[in-house]
Amino acid sequence: MTLRILQGVILATAFLPLVRLSRGPTFWDRVAGASGINVRVALALALEGVARGQGILLDVALSYALLAGFWGVVVTDVIQFALAMTGSILVAVRAVDHVGGMGAL
Repeated sequence: MTLRILQGVILATAFLPLVRLSRGPTFWDRVAGASGINVRVALALALEGVARGQGILLDVALSYALLAGFWGVVVTDVIQFALAMTGSILVAVRAVDHVGGMGAL
């Protein structure tokens, strides 16, 4: 019974991240909302596995949480790549201009 109450509390607290996901004024607010929902879904799955005594639900919850974490890593890596490439291109253009153009190389 206590696990059911805990599941209800976890799912009830998913309301605010859901609002943030749907209405967030910026992209990053929506990402934060999605992350909050992912955490709650993984917790609800894990609690359901404990309540029913089914280990497979714990495996699904763990896999779900890992994939959500990998998604966060991929997003930050793409942003870092874009920043690094932009900076590298700008430095290369400035360096070529500093030496007098491509003909001076």
